[in-house]
Amino acid sequence: AVVECGGCGGLWLSESRFDAFCASAESRERLSVALGQAAAPGELQTEERVRYLPCIVCNDMMSRRNFASVSGVILDVCRKHGVWLDHRELERVLAFV
Repeated sequence: AVVECGGCGGLWLSESRFDAFCASAESRERLSVALGQAAAPGELQTEERVRYLPCIVCNDMMSRRNFASVSGVILDVCRKHGVWLDHRELERVLAFV
């Protein structure tokens, strides 16, 4: 369900694992707000050039999607198999959630 690239620090997550990470982050955020300890937002980064990556399962080119349409975190998504997250993108997604 999770594959890490030792070279770039990126992560491949199955759709179900990615959803579980986001749901878990949502729960932690609710608890932090209830306790008066809001989470710090993630750093925004801009990519210098756009790269389309192949899915590690089917080798089809993945789509690039702005997570939650407004987060500013651009993810590479294979609708059939999962999500590729570049280095530290998971942290930025969880901070946004």
